[in-house]
Amino acid sequence: MKFKKLKNILNYTEEQKSIASVNLRAGEIVKVKAFAGTGKTTTLRALAEANPQKKMLYIAFNSSVAKEARKKFPFNVECRTSHSLAYAEFGYSYKNKLSSTVRPHEIMKLLNIDSYGYANYLIGVVKKFCASDDNDINENHLIVTEESAEEYKLRKRKEEKDVDLIIDQAKTLWKLMIDKNSAIPTIHDIYLKLYQLSKPKLDNKYDVLLLDEAQDTTPCVMDIFKNQNCCRVLVGDDHQNIYTFRGAKNALTFSANTEKYLRQSFRFGQVIADAANDILILKKEKEKIIGTQKKSVINRVDVKKPFAILSRTNGYLFDEAVKHLHIKGKFGFIGTYAKDNYSPLNAYKFQSILDIYFLSTNNKFSIKNQYIKSFNHYGEFLKTVNDPDAPDIELKSCLNIVQRYGASIPNLITEICKKCVDPKNAFIKFSTAHKAKGMEFDQVKLTDDYLILVESVELDEGAQKVFDTASGTVKEERKCSRINKLAPDLEEKEEEINLLYVAITRAKRVLELNDKTREYFKYIKNKSE
Repeated sequence: MKFKKLKNILNYTEEQKSIASVNLRAGEIVKVKAFAGTGKTTTLRALAEANPQKKMLYIAFNSSVAKEARKKFPFNVECRTSHSLAYAEFGYSYKNKLSSTVRPHEIMKLLNIDSYGYANYLIGVVKKFCASDDNDINENHLIVTEESAEEYKLRKRKEEKDVDLIIDQAKTLWKLMIDKNSAIPTIHDIYLKLYQLSKPKLDNKYDVLLLDEAQDTTPCVMDIFKNQNCCRVLVGDDHQNIYTFRGAKNALTFSANTEKYLRQSFRFGQVIADAANDILILKKEKEKIIGTQKKSVINRVDVKKPFAILSRTNGYLFDEAVKHLHIKGKFGFIGTYAKDNYSPLNAYKFQSILDIYFLSTNNKFSIKNQYIKSFNHYGEFLKTVNDPDAPDIELKSCLNIVQRYGASIPNLITEICKKCVDPKNAFIKFSTAHKAKGMEFDQVKLTDDYLILVESVELDEGAQKVFDTASGTVKEERKCSRINKLAPDLEEKEEEINLLYVAITRAKRVLELNDKTREYFKYIKNKSE
């Protein structure tokens, strides 16, 4: 029996043992749906330990996860990212021109483009192509799924342009980016795309592929994965699919030969597990997360102890940072680094808040964000950002901050930056739900900018006869009351629901809800009584 090969067998749950005992047959797909905090890595390690004769490749979501995995997995597992696989084949030859980004001004002259915004749009088209499993740039890559105000402006302009011309210009940009002698930088997704187009054969070296975070896999990576003849294991959480704006798709929707679940969370107690389950009611999830025996509560965080504040948008984090400036403890913004003095200016777009303020005071010289600088005046910016057809959540959030704090903004940003340290050493950790994915905190406070799940509506209870003491007559009055009901069109807002689920499931001991989400839980409780 395979269990004999497992180390620390008593520490594994029955679900984990069941997954470790799966037969890993060539050509088959095994799918593991793992809820938040259920020990994915531990389970995959058990699977590897149970099959020491099989050479495995663990494909991690990012390099830091791969680095940690190397410390935990046994000798028969190689831990890589999809980019590191591609770098070995293609990326190394671009090492002298690799860059994390391409700036619009770098391509404008070569492509004979006079619009900064349009150049930025073309870069976006190439990025969308890189995330796809297509062999060539086509009209599908011009479609914007989650529009920013900038993309909306460009789409309106695009409708007046020749689509074939846009595709040709994007293809020219692609060719320049893959040209080793071109002055235009090569971003990392370029060599990953080249790797996918080369149809690599990983099954010549590995018996099993383990794809982590499968719910946020780009079609490009999934194409590499599915075109192998070895056994392939998909692991992830459907409800943590939050990167569709980057071109990611949920690979867990694919059919599999074997499907397993991990329901037992080791992160939080049943109270927080129940909160997560109540959110998943909105997605008609039939399986339930099981909490640990640890005590967990839904209550206000204890501000005398370290805690984390998780938001939907960057603007709300600014608001929370200002509210907590009086606390002696240091601030830490997740995803900031020593080279930037752990500043949130770029990582959390506080620079955009500052730039919008400068635009509002007609100080365009001080603006660093080229898109914000491209507006002729503040009024034009307001018109674009407030356009109902261009729902840019982030810019609207930043604009609200500028309108709320006005001339205090430069000084507030300076004071916030003074309190910033390495997030590991911070008393208050700040993060968006996106950046907090994969992390956990003892205490979590949610901001007010998550999706509204219930709304209050007026209920007409009909006419009632009422005796009027003043006139001594009976009159008819209509009686109305207010009730809560689910907000409309929630089925179309799956990713926003996922973000709330991710935020809630970061908490280990204490979860402080925002008012909107608290109302939803009251609604669910009343329905069940």
